[in-house]
Amino acid sequence: MPQAEQYNGQPYQYAPAGGAYVPVGTVAAPPKKRSKGVVAGVVIAIVAVIAAVVFGLWWFLWRGDDLNPAGRYTMSNGYQTFELVIEDDGAFKVSDTGGSGDYLAGVIGEGTVDGDNVRYPLSDIKASTVNGEMTLSELIGQADPSGIGTAVADAIEVEVTAPKNAAHGNIVGTWGLSGSLLTFSAEIHITANADGTVEAGMTAFGEEPSNATGTWTDNGNGRYTVNFDNGSPLTVTLPQ
Repeated sequence: MPQAEQYNGQPYQYAPAGGAYVPVGTVAAPPKKRSKGVVAGVVIAIVAVIAAVVFGLWWFLWRGDDLNPAGRYTMSNGYQTFELVIEDDGAFKVSDTGGSGDYLAGVIGEGTVDGDNVRYPLSDIKASTVNGEMTLSELIGQADPSGIGTAVADAIEVEVTAPKNAAHGNIVGTWGLSGSLLTFSAEIHITANADGTVEAGMTAFGEEPSNATGTWTDNGNGRYTVNFDNGSPLTVTLPQ
């Protein structure tokens, strides 16, 4: 520090060349410098937070709660392939792509969450027959000329079950189809577990339940192979 001296009774210090006198007992504050690295780090942190929030909203609000099953699904057992197409308005059609022209069509209603799965009611069911397209009531009437079956056709409840996000390539969960009429019911389901195992079962009124087990493999891009302990492997393709 320069030596302090007196001038007109006031202490002063010799300042460096080009500088100003600084009264004794005060310290000149160094000029503040903003580090470019710090600024860049703050900007990157803000962008990262925004990206995380956007991704979180997309994952939980779009994927996590998306109950819309619309998309194209296929399943093949090696010698026969079925295609399921669900439109955004709920209209669906299951058809045999082998050239037979057989199909089942209808409308899928609004889904109801059941744990990790979603249950969808089916309505306006119709199918192709040798006599042309027929409704569910007409099919029952053809099988039951007495007319009793046709009279209670509207009481039949058909429901399909699928995992959440099935329309985004998720196979983990329960896939099922069930039908009920008064006290009569039938149901078939296949559950793909997260550990790669598969459990299948079928129950029908008056019949002994049947079960099967197996494994599933992720082939990427929504394609899976399901192998049962007894039976041919199934190739499944889900929407992306």
